[in-house]
Amino acid sequence: MRRKLLVPGTRVLLWPEDTYQKYAVVRKVDRHYVVFEITMVHPGEKHYRVGDVIKIPRPMVRVQPLD
Repeated sequence: MRRKLLVPGTRVLLWPEDTYQKYAVVRKVDRHYVVFEITMVHPGEKHYRVGDVIKIPRPMVRVQPLD
């Protein structure tokens, strides 16, 4: 898979290997973190809800771009 630069507005699947799918939009990117807003979650997901804004350290970001 070709790597795509994460910029605000990019739609992604967070942690594509997880059991429960979580879709999000990139809201902010800086040197240390990426901020995502959750847009859709699999019904079994227990930790994230639509509308949640999460800040993830860059080394922990695992996404599959959708755009």
